[in-house]
Amino acid sequence: MNRLFLIKRSGTVILTVAVIAILIYILADSYIDARYAADPVNREFFEKLTVALLFTVFISGMFAMIRVMRRLDTQAKERDEKYRTYINNSPDPIIVCDRTGRITESNFAMERLSGYSGAELASMTVQQMWADESVKQGYAALAKMLTTDSLDVTLKYLKKDGADYYLSCHAVRVGERFLVMCRDMTSYVIMDSHIRQIHDELKEKVEEELKKRHRQEQLIENQKKMADMSKLLSAIAHQWRQPLNILSLYNIDLNDTYRAGGLDDKYMDNYNAVVSSTIEKMSDIIDDFRLFFVPEKTDTQFCVTTEILDVLSILQAQMNYLGITIELRCICDRQHYVCRNVTTCPDCAYRSAYARGEQDRFRHVILNIIYNSIDAISEKSAVQTGHKGRIVISVACIHDKVRIVIADNGIGIAPEIKDKVFEPYFSTKAEGKGAGIGLFMSGMIIKEQMKGDIELAGTEEGAEAVITLPAVPVSPQ
Repeated sequence: MNRLFLIKRSGTVILTVAVIAILIYILADSYIDARYAADPVNREFFEKLTVALLFTVFISGMFAMIRVMRRLDTQAKERDEKYRTYINNSPDPIIVCDRTGRITESNFAMERLSGYSGAELASMTVQQMWADESVKQGYAALAKMLTTDSLDVTLKYLKKDGADYYLSCHAVRVGERFLVMCRDMTSYVIMDSHIRQIHDELKEKVEEELKKRHRQEQLIENQKKMADMSKLLSAIAHQWRQPLNILSLYNIDLNDTYRAGGLDDKYMDNYNAVVSSTIEKMSDIIDDFRLFFVPEKTDTQFCVTTEILDVLSILQAQMNYLGITIELRCICDRQHYVCRNVTTCPDCAYRSAYARGEQDRFRHVILNIIYNSIDAISEKSAVQTGHKGRIVISVACIHDKVRIVIADNGIGIAPEIKDKVFEPYFSTKAEGKGAGIGLFMSGMIIKEQMKGDIELAGTEEGAEAVITLPAVPVSPQ
């Protein structure tokens, strides 16, 4: 291509010089004829001299032009040789094609990768090398190359033996042809395919594990409900024990009075009043427990102190039976007030102790922690005769947080396991006595549903659970 350009340019220069020489000769001859019109000898001499000079200059110019052409031709050959060397020694496949896609040149890397010889490639088009699934994309890329004079695309090709491979092609326009520099992407495409396959498999496994976890969580929650039901029945039994004893005693007294003939209207009125009052009290106990365990799935604002007092009200009889002292303290203005009823409590910071969440789940958390304290106190009483159990619940508002501390004087908790107590199925109780799901569920409710935090740590007297919740600044109505 460079040689042809040099030949064309040299021919143009020679023709131009010849035209200029002819014009100079015509002008010089006219001048000599006018100057030496009366002197034919000098006129002929100067005419021949002019021709000789012009011929000498023309020949000298020709020789100079030939030397320049030879030098340029040598330089063009060197550039072509370097171009061929660079192309052929490139580790990446390279082809040169025209606007129709016909291959005019290729390097050794392309020949090795495709399996075709240079002569075979020179008789082919790039379209013949595409795999079927890349034909549509290939024609679109070819059209783009013709309009933008550049191209960047990755296509699937077929080797001579039918095997497929992938090339990332970058094309640039060079004159009337396109230089297409390629990069073998087969290993990357295969790796990407494997990665996608692994990703899909992992995605399926993750989805399956999530389903298993969901089923496991449902199982854990059902187990927790069964455990709560057991505790509920125990609490009901303790709450009903006294009214049942009263009914039993009055039944015996009624029988004895009947045998003694002492039944009269006054006795029967008193008997009916006591029995009716006792039955009504037992009905109220059932209502309290029914309302306590009614699921409330709505996300509402509630008074933390009121909910804790509701829990304590259903546990009071059981605490008395077990000999455990339990109380609620509101920390207001750095003073501790024993709270038994929110309507009679002093006007202190507890009135700002409002949180947001599901009330029934929060009550279950408090109930579960208290039952853990009861178990810890029972373990300590078993090894320490005369031990008096005590549970103290403190509620305080600190800036925008509600802090609840449930402390007991039970057996305590070892530092090395305090971070494990919120894991599922982790329990320090003897086998068969603890499922290890209560604190796990409590942690999930406080951290995930109520956006708070819960910690368990040992103290000098026993252990304490610290619950921190975002405060909702709403006063009771």
